[in-house]
Amino acid sequence: TQDLKAAAAALIAQRVQLYNKKDAAGIAAEFTQDAIFVELLPTLAVMRGTAEIQKHYQQLFDAGATRFDQKITQVELNDNETGVMAGDYSVVANGKTITGHWFEILHQEAGTWKATVHVFARPNPIIEWQLEFPQLRQPSKLTTTG
Repeated sequence: TQDLKAAAAALIAQRVQLYNKKDAAGIAAEFTQDAIFVELLPTLAVMRGTAEIQKHYQQLFDAGATRFDQKITQVELNDNETGVMAGDYSVVANGKTITGHWFEILHQEAGTWKATVHVFARPNPIIEWQLEFPQLRQPSKLTTTG
């Protein structure tokens, strides 16, 4: 458990540095390729894979979200290759400090701990989301003009 605690602290410290440098690709690299990233509040959004995670962080940067801080309050080792960590975070957006909670499931890949599931909630939106269900989208109609 001590090794996981040290690895988790290093991972979060690096993420905070990358965030404050506005390095969305660097943050996404801390996740497994098939990671699931879930926002519960203020709206439900599910992102899958590092490309969507990178896009999410870039949207935060583009929306002016700055001064990100993430604190770990709990770390538990499940087995030699998986663990869980959870905590609180804050970010400044449009002059307001927004706080929230998060948890991650970590998985060890080739000796490196990476996030495979990240779930978070915050009371206030930073970027606007529109919940879409792909199976409900209407097929686009092609029109021609002559």
